[in-house]
Amino acid sequence: MNVSNNDRPSNVEKMTLLEKVQIKSYLSTVSNLTVDECVIYTGLAKSYIYKLTHAGIIPHSKPNGRRIIFNRLELDDWLFSNKVESGDDLNDFIKHAAKALNRKASINYR
Repeated sequence: MNVSNNDRPSNVEKMTLLEKVQIKSYLSTVSNLTVDECVIYTGLAKSYIYKLTHAGIIPHSKPNGRRIIFNRLELDDWLFSNKVESGDDLNDFIKHAAKALNRKASINYR
């Protein structure tokens, strides 16, 4: 399946896995996404995307007051905005905090 600007996906449910992979590859180069493209790009359900837009949680635009458009870079920022620290990062943080407390305690003890 070749994807051009005029041949954007319209029916997400009927796509094969290969078509979805090809579309995801294409979507990583596009600056603005439609709702169906956002569903493929994020992996979220279409109904959930609509719920997030209605609540104003996900960044989007409505240029004509009807069609919802997502800026891919803003969408990426939103997707990665609630980063959860991995175990290694947390362990490093705890080690550094413990060292700092030990240094502070040894200075105050003298």
